[in-house]
Amino acid sequence: MSAFQPSVLEDSVLVVDDDQATRESLASVLKGAGIEVFVASDPAEALTLFGLQRPAAVVVDHQLAEHTGVELAQRLKEQDPDTPVLLLTGLASLDSALAASSQLDGLLVKPLVPQAFVQTVRNALTQRALAVENHRLGRVIEEMNAQAQAAPPPPPPAAAPAAAPAAAPVAVPEYVDEVLAEPPNRALLEDQLDNALAGAQRAGSALAVLFVELDGWQDVNQQFGAGAAEHVAREVASRLSVARRKTDIVTRAANDKFVVACADVHSDSDALRIASLILDGAARPVVVNGVEHRLRPTVGIVLTDPSLPAESADNVLENAELAMYWARDEGRASRMFDPSMRDRVVSRYEIEHGLQSAMDNGELALFYQPVVDLHSGQVVGAEALLRWQRPDQGLLLPGEFLDVAGEVGMAEALGRWTLDRALTELVLWREAENLPDHFRLTINVSARELSDPQFAQTFEELTRKHGVAPTMLSIDLSEEAARAAAESPAAVGQLSQMGVRFNLDDFGAREWNLSWLQQLPITSLKIAPEFVAALDSTSNRNGAVMVRALIALGHELRLSLIAEGVETPAQAAALRVIGCEFAQGYHLGHPGPREQVWAAPEA
Repeated sequence: MSAFQPSVLEDSVLVVDDDQATRESLASVLKGAGIEVFVASDPAEALTLFGLQRPAAVVVDHQLAEHTGVELAQRLKEQDPDTPVLLLTGLASLDSALAASSQLDGLLVKPLVPQAFVQTVRNALTQRALAVENHRLGRVIEEMNAQAQAAPPPPPPAAAPAAAPAAAPVAVPEYVDEVLAEPPNRALLEDQLDNALAGAQRAGSALAVLFVELDGWQDVNQQFGAGAAEHVAREVASRLSVARRKTDIVTRAANDKFVVACADVHSDSDALRIASLILDGAARPVVVNGVEHRLRPTVGIVLTDPSLPAESADNVLENAELAMYWARDEGRASRMFDPSMRDRVVSRYEIEHGLQSAMDNGELALFYQPVVDLHSGQVVGAEALLRWQRPDQGLLLPGEFLDVAGEVGMAEALGRWTLDRALTELVLWREAENLPDHFRLTINVSARELSDPQFAQTFEELTRKHGVAPTMLSIDLSEEAARAAAESPAAVGQLSQMGVRFNLDDFGAREWNLSWLQQLPITSLKIAPEFVAALDSTSNRNGAVMVRALIALGHELRLSLIAEGVETPAQAAALRVIGCEFAQGYHLGHPGPREQVWAAPEA
């Protein structure tokens, strides 16, 4: 270390860009905001200025002539890890910048909005000031500890009849924190927001209300204690307060939740830009006791409409919080509220609670779609399809309720019900009909079921209970289910040994992995309907080529082929000519009750 170590210059920024016009433009914007600026055109000059001037933050262009900006930023961080380094990038290089710069402090995306650029830099300067203050407090505490250890123990009282037991040593905390704040006051928050809503209504302007949740805060609380968690929350609150405009309101709604109300916001894009600034500040790591905590903020946004009657603060907060949860479920950082969200939440609630009783009340049923031999026209199997005859709403297809069932933990129960009912009706079929040789009943199994270590055992128990040989059953694997089976192959391996066959459903569509044909005990490929539809289309010859290629692949691998979605005689005839053995679709039979399967038309 050099003997001379200059102190950090507060409110000073080093700008590094090899384009002179950009460099001067950035410097001009920052100087206009009262920020001292140093400029460098290349990494060597930047490193020299950094060592001499000790700026509080650095802005580095991602693309430099001699090195990438990321490499220079890493060298700067090695010299002083506490200095915030912001990477300046164009949209074309954003993905590579994000991939390379996870250890840096933020991204600035060209073209820059001057106000947003200045605010991001000010946030970085605040971050640096807090780091300097933390170091100062650390030195104070070290001095207090040293003085306490060096001081001689006080003499015992002269008249003490006997020595008192030695007291336990008092632990000195690693950081000094204030007393924990009172719990957030919801009534006060709503009162403040009501006033802001009324003011916006009087002014005829929109108010943006942002609901921010810090995902990961509870983990900090559980692993490092309430004091550390509170320190993290207060740091984020401080950043939000620094970033806000004078007219904005920042309030803590719960331990890990904040509300920001911004007046005079003109559009969704303006609100999303504000959310981006909030995310930038809240996502930066917070260091407590030498431990770096990285939280994942999510923002839900409501933008009021001044032309409509004013809503209550309670409704606006609920809508903003709902948008936040929606963003989190979708894996997004922010989301604007729209009324359809509330409709879908109500629908989900009704589905969740309706499913609880649907199985007991006889509202669930199985429909069957025949699988036909294209050469003989004979029904050789059927696919069991779950339906919900919901009171007052009619017949619901699986896509309308299965996702909710998975989210609320009912997928396994529905899967067991489906298998049990299918086996019951297969036995009735066997008794009432002269089933053809090698007749197979196909059922659909979810990824969640295939990941269950007990699934194969449950499957075997139910087939034994009904007296059905597993060789009479096939399982359709969706893309998601196939992926789960490849990751946890035990269940499909056990079922295959019992004689159960496996079909890859909708093969050729979406993102099928051909390696699954080697990893999994696949016996059939079900050609996706969109390719079959092209067989009698004069405008989509590529689809017909794909069908021929898939059939050739299946034959080469000695797999049987089942075409899905056959809706016209021309499609059935074309499939027969190019060598597809089996098919299902509306032309061959609509899904319906068990008795309807044998009424399938000739292929």
